[in-house]
Amino acid sequence: MLWESDDVRDLYEELQFNRGRSLATIGDWRIALPVLEECLSFRRPKHPELFANLGICYFQAEEWEKAVENLKLALSKGVSPTFSSAAHYYLGRVSYVKGALPKVMKEFELALDDATAAGTSRKVIYEALAKSYQHLGLSEESAKYARLAKDSA
Repeated sequence: MLWESDDVRDLYEELQFNRGRSLATIGDWRIALPVLEECLSFRRPKHPELFANLGICYFQAEEWEKAVENLKLALSKGVSPTFSSAAHYYLGRVSYVKGALPKVMKEFELALDDATAAGTSRKVIYEALAKSYQHLGLSEESAKYARLAKDSA
């Protein structure tokens, strides 16, 4: 079989990882998910970004437990600040869906810290914090984050 040659197999695995990553990045999670799941079976070392992308795709598929498992795995493996911010953001979103509001705030605050370190936009995180604080009845905090979201690029 063609994929049994080590050189060709390595190339195939690299291509599939990059394909899954690209599909996840553009938000095409339905196609990305099976590609990323296939990457779990590869011999190559598993990059923390793989687990972050899987977690985000599982979130989009509303498979909450798999999302949490993969996002936490990405964080435990030392994913970059950009993906760490996304992992905390999506962990916060899962917690919101489950009604675990104290955990929501913690995860969104961690996402905010990592977004600052990564130099990525904080607007969506500010919006999520504003919504969460509003849900808790904390109007002043909600208004603060709504202003920050409005002022963010």
